[in-house]
Amino acid sequence: MIKLTLTTLFFCALSANAGGGANPPYVCEGGYFSIIVPAGWTKIPPTGQPASAKKIYGVDLLGAAEGKAPAPSITVKYFAKGNTLFKTPDIYIQLNAHPIGDPEEGEQYSSVMAARVAGKKAQRFERKYFEYDKPRTVPATKTAMFERHLVVRAGDGFYLLMFSAPFSGAKALLPQFEAVVKSFRPKY
Repeated sequence: MIKLTLTTLFFCALSANAGGGANPPYVCEGGYFSIIVPAGWTKIPPTGQPASAKKIYGVDLLGAAEGKAPAPSITVKYFAKGNTLFKTPDIYIQLNAHPIGDPEEGEQYSSVMAARVAGKKAQRFERKYFEYDKPRTVPATKTAMFERHLVVRAGDGFYLLMFSAPFSGAKALLPQFEAVVKSFRPKY
């Protein structure tokens, strides 16, 4: 009888793991952080130089696109000291939290605000900007986009958690990004 009960429990546990259970955590190369990838989001395969050469570690996720609008995305990265893009988190914020040149009519940038991510101090800003489809066609299709950026200082580097989606559907998708942020477990 005990053998039958143990066998039944084993197969029940196996079937619970095989079907629709919680997504397993994504652990970034180098173990710099882990997150839970929301259901329905796809990891974009990395391209170009390996993460260790760029000193930028992490993942880019794509959600389902609606119609011809750009697909929503979630980016979670660790920028190590000496990375090939941003020397400091301040440079990242300076280049992304404010328009470069004159903003296009309708673009909006929030102020940089204090936030908390995984119990750590962070900086948050949002922006509404426009993305153009097929820029070589006249007229190009213009889509209003929403972005939220969370920058977390970490030792000699920093973490970036970013959400981007067409403005019209961003509010509905924001809880999925917030779930990623809630699941974020940094190494530093």
